[in-house]
Amino acid sequence: MIKFSIVIPVFNKAKYLEATLDSVFNQKYTHFEVIAVNDGSTDLSMSILKNYEEKGLRIFSQVNKGVSSARNLGINYAKNEFIALIDADDIWLSNHLDEHKKSIMSFPKHNIFTNNYL
Repeated sequence: MIKFSIVIPVFNKAKYLEATLDSVFNQKYTHFEVIAVNDGSTDLSMSILKNYEEKGLRIFSQVNKGVSSARNLGINYAKNEFIALIDADDIWLSNHLDEHKKSIMSFPKHNIFTNNYL
């Protein structure tokens, strides 16, 4: 079974964060974990993240080191083979992971996948 670890770096994205998290947790393909890395946010981002813990969100925090460092920390905590990255101000359509799963199944020797975006 294909399972994803979704990694979300977060730095002061309170304005967008709920929409991003809702789009992740509303995926049709449900075999995933979600990891958010709070990269030293000073706004309400951490409070919003905590509201999603009951849905299974795993939260890690670090002092502000930048988006690459936050992504790498999240990847280090990932439990699944496939990593899906989303920024804290982006939104996925509900079939996003399903499309990635189809690509992985169609091209099993490939390592990197992407799909359309608006």
